[in-house]
Amino acid sequence: MSAPIARVVVDTYRELHGQEPVVLPTSAGSGPWYQLCAQFGIDACTAGVGHARSQAQAPNENIYVDDFVSGIKHICAIMDRFAAEPA
Repeated sequence: MSAPIARVVVDTYRELHGQEPVVLPTSAGSGPWYQLCAQFGIDACTAGVGHARSQAQAPNENIYVDDFVSGIKHICAIMDRFAAEPA
């Protein structure tokens, strides 16, 4: 949770939305994070959008268009900021 990429995700969310993000140490459907990160010694983090009735992981999973656009802006901010971070 203190990895540079995690801090960038949280900081850019705060800047874009003016509020604190919901931060979880893991999430459902996160994939083979342990194998990838442990093998290469890297940190990883995800960011996403959703709403209370999004039906996550269901055949009718959905998000609002405004949230989709907001998510795109957040990912762009993450990539821009993380690329500028010192190694």
